[in-house]
Amino acid sequence: MDPLVSIIVPVYNVKPYLSRCVDSLLGQSYQNMELLLVDDGSTDGSGELCDELAAEDGRIRVFHKPNGGQSDARNAGVDAAKGEYLSFVDGDDWVSPYYIENLYRALEQAGADFSTSCFEEVVEGQHIFLEEVFLGQPVQSVPTERLEAFEILSREECLRRILYQEGMEVTTPTKFYKRALFEGVRYPVGKLYEDIPVAYEVTKRAHKAAHIANRDYY
Repeated sequence: MDPLVSIIVPVYNVKPYLSRCVDSLLGQSYQNMELLLVDDGSTDGSGELCDELAAEDGRIRVFHKPNGGQSDARNAGVDAAKGEYLSFVDGDDWVSPYYIENLYRALEQAGADFSTSCFEEVVEGQHIFLEEVFLGQPVQSVPTERLEAFEILSREECLRRILYQEGMEVTTPTKFYKRALFEGVRYPVGKLYEDIPVAYEVTKRAHKAAHIANRDYY
């Protein structure tokens, strides 16, 4: 059986978008997952919607906590996760059906400690599936099971790509981590741009990373 993946979704006042996010995750081609919805003190009914969604699918676990910010919500998810791998999706975003599978296959093929793909910035009503060029290679943003522009990176090259913004982002979404990378690592509570220190710390701990140009995160 494929290993268990824990997908952590911080939820704060995203009720209009949450069902779309959850539906996209439950519809993944990679099915051995648990979906952790961390309600961070929502006041718009998002917390109640989390409970309703969990009642419909046993893979969903819901955690309600006082508002502490996105870092605090992500940390609560990491603490509760049971999976061998971790991935993070924001509650107002959604993903393609191949999001987890592509990241997992890239990690496995590379023998890497984490993998990363790309995101598509979406404007309401705008067509998002276009051919683009990534580091000189044409790629399709339409969802595909083919690993686009697959690369194996040393931690030094991965860090260089992040620093020079060459197709690598510090953002937590679009990443897929071995859970061991988060031992003793948590997001700084009360800080802006909380992704940055975690991105550098897990990169430092990794022996190598896998990168694909698939745009599976919206």
